[in-house]
Amino acid sequence: VRYRALTEAVVSTQSTGGSVPKYDILFLLTGAGKLNYLSSKTWMERKMAADSPDGALLSEAEFVLCIDSVGKEGLHLHVSKQPKAGTPADRMLRAFQEAASLLYPNTTLQTVPKKVNLGNPMFAWHHEIFTVKRLSAGTLSNFPSHTTPGRLNSFDQKVDDGVLLKNTHIIAEAIGRYVSEVSDESVAILQDHMVPSKELLARTVQYLASTERSATLLKRESSVISFLDQMLNKFISEVIVTDFKASKRDPEFQFYDQSEVKLFAYNVKPAVFDLFLAVAVFAYLGAVYLCVKAIPHVLTAIYQSKKLKSS
Repeated sequence: VRYRALTEAVVSTQSTGGSVPKYDILFLLTGAGKLNYLSSKTWMERKMAADSPDGALLSEAEFVLCIDSVGKEGLHLHVSKQPKAGTPADRMLRAFQEAASLLYPNTTLQTVPKKVNLGNPMFAWHHEIFTVKRLSAGTLSNFPSHTTPGRLNSFDQKVDDGVLLKNTHIIAEAIGRYVSEVSDESVAILQDHMVPSKELLARTVQYLASTERSATLLKRESSVISFLDQMLNKFISEVIVTDFKASKRDPEFQFYDQSEVKLFAYNVKPAVFDLFLAVAVFAYLGAVYLCVKAIPHVLTAIYQSKKLKSS
């Protein structure tokens, strides 16, 4: 939301100066990121369908920037291959490097190339779902690798408000430099009054941390959806909220939409009881077997005893 507000200010400044912005920016907020980016994949597949009017718009996207985790120190731009000079990915990388060196000289940004593993159905990074569709894309994250401990943790992690503000400023400045095509490292696109306050970001993080955001609980009427919808409507004229349902025929993940269920617990005998019971049964069957085997001998002994008495 803050990136949208900052870029809106940049576009407004360009329009006021008499220049028409060259780029249209599409912001996409999706859920189910921990579920193999299910919402993003479903949204993209529907937009790129043959009968979709937005298919051509998405196919003409110059670069797709995915934000993974930016609440800690260190920024890494993950891409499928090392950007070539002059490509959109290279221009975006240079925009980030210029923004970081201008605003926070001690901050470094590294490029981490990693090929998409088509044999693995689980994507390592968010941008890979766009890369397989032949779109230039990258993921910005403070994690150096997709296997870094803590990245796949489903629980909220502590966020440094100061670092979050710094990274937000860098990202917004880089986007502004990219769309404005400014390469002068001594000129900042964003003015001081455009930078969000640390208190605002801290309150937003606190609100999101105290709100249920699980993919199974998010609905159109959820409070977090209403909050993001209201925030975006302050800076953009067209906000579309779309909800997706898992395929009933071949779902990638099975969702359980019940928030309250009954739990039944049964008190059963321990496994040792079954062992003792089995021993007792075998002992009983053994005793019956021995009795059956002994019956002929007993009858023979009785018959011989009667025969001796009669003689």
